[in-house]
Amino acid sequence: MEAVVIPFYAPSIDESDIEAIASVMRSGWLASGPRVREFEQRFAEKTGATFAVATSSCTAALFCALRSMGIGPGDAVIVPSLTFTATAEAVLQNGAKVVFSDVGANCTMATAATIRSAIESHRAETGKDVSAVVITHYGGEIAGDIGAINELCRELGIVLINDCAHCLDSSFLSKTPVDEAWLPVGKLPGLCCFSFYPNKCITTGLGGMITGNDADIIAACRALVNHGISRSANRFNWDYEITSEGFNFNMPDTAAAMGIAQLLKSSALHYARSSASMRYDAAFLDHRYLRIVTGKLSTSRSSNHLYAVALDHPTISRDSLIGSLLERGIEASVHWRPLHRHKVYQQLIQNGRVFCDELINSDNLSSRILSLPLYPSLQTFEQDQVISAVNEILLAY
Repeated sequence: MEAVVIPFYAPSIDESDIEAIASVMRSGWLASGPRVREFEQRFAEKTGATFAVATSSCTAALFCALRSMGIGPGDAVIVPSLTFTATAEAVLQNGAKVVFSDVGANCTMATAATIRSAIESHRAETGKDVSAVVITHYGGEIAGDIGAINELCRELGIVLINDCAHCLDSSFLSKTPVDEAWLPVGKLPGLCCFSFYPNKCITTGLGGMITGNDADIIAACRALVNHGISRSANRFNWDYEITSEGFNFNMPDTAAAMGIAQLLKSSALHYARSSASMRYDAAFLDHRYLRIVTGKLSTSRSSNHLYAVALDHPTISRDSLIGSLLERGIEASVHWRPLHRHKVYQQLIQNGRVFCDELINSDNLSSRILSLPLYPSLQTFEQDQVISAVNEILLAY
């Protein structure tokens, strides 16, 4: 096997990020402070949200978003099985029950129809309603029928949380009976949770953010993130009050400073990812054995966080294709194996902490899907190598 020459992802770090962190270290204030507040303000402006609260991870953001909306023991929460484990973990860590929903046919995300099906199946099985929906927006696209999902949640009086880990630069088409407009991701209904893991649209090493437009809910999130303490970002303020329960989910100023530096170049990073996605499109749009599954919704403008394709080949499996690419020094990945197929969730299903609706579409898609290398520093000649390798492998079988 060749050494990896084209990684699945490479973070976009330059001297501006290094200097931003160094400046905080020279200041002597390393914990959560003024750089965090600045990052929150800039992030809210970038996403079109009214408020933002920085966290130590997207998992922490999801946990606090759910807790701030009153989700806890005795509640059941819809989560798509085709997501990263953090989405479900945040529900379980709040003591609530996970109800797995399917994704739509030929779709990477849950729909209003699959969510309603999961709600009705859970009610028929247990006699109980659900309290919230967490929708995972996949690969940088906003769920195609987010308007219908929001209406379903309003109809049933349940909470909507958006897992926007992939979606910093995303926007969606908002339709009303009299108008339609493109809105940035922070205008989504409900709370939004973002990730700054190294492979995300921007990175702080680790970190997350909650955005929203309800001052009281955001205040509850802020208290949860910081031990329930009510005080300003002033290192000399000893006279604080603990007003609620809380956790140590703060983001340090070092990470926030890096986040600010990354935000300043986020449009350029987005442009590079989008350009690479379009080059893949030109190669794979009418491919005999591949179907592009990201970046194709007419109602969403994608951040192009992932470039995912579904394999439909008579003799080669998805796993064999990934293995053959790796033999040529090219990394690919899978987003994701459905959670209900993992050992721990199968155990949780058996003990009643997780409920499954029929997940036919999730199983079908996840066995065929793979994500190709995509990141701002990916060079055209490297991408040509990926495209050539994929075609050569598929045509050889």
